[in-house]
Amino acid sequence: MQDTDEQLASLLETALIKGDSDLFLSTARALAWARIVSQVALRMGMPRQQVSAMLDGNGPLTLDVAMRLVNELHMQVAVLPRGGVKSPKESEPIYVRHF
Repeated sequence: MQDTDEQLASLLETALIKGDSDLFLSTARALAWARIVSQVALRMGMPRQQVSAMLDGNGPLTLDVAMRLVNELHMQVAVLPRGGVKSPKESEPIYVRHF
């Protein structure tokens, strides 16, 4: 079951009322993480629990899924030869596989 914004706000408010800054910060971090994972999972078309488990190292992670995750994080992976080889100029075509 997904928490409502009111329930999440209540958790943060409780931490503030208790005056427990560690509890407030850890709750805020957990909520931010959950929201980010939910958004990424939605865009990837995967269950949130599966994405969360993979990111925590507790679930299987295939190369295909890893590359889709990298793409969702607006990153790219490049493999270049070792030693003094110049990377291609922007005008030169390179092979890119989109997942």
